Amino acid sequence: MPNWNYNSVTIYAPIEKVKEYFVQEEKQLYFNMYKLFADKVPSSDPTGMETWDFDWAVENTGSKWFPDEISIHDDKHDDHIT
Repeated sequence: MPNWNYNSVTIYAPIEKVKEYFVQEEKQLYFNMYKLFADKVPSSDPTGMETWDFDWAVENTGSKWFPDEISIHDDKHDDHIT
């Protein structure tokens, strides 16, 4: 299994609702894994990086790594947030 992800997803929803599922650390956006998987990821580790588990990640997300680079493109306002 490769050690990288090149997955992308398109979400059609109001931008403010989508942003609720991200957490920003320094200048980087991450999925808030606590909001997505509260039964596995504690609120004290919203990115899931500290509590990451290979087997659980593969079984529940289809990848061994959680996404670590997120870009948001809002077609309505034509801005790009990284």
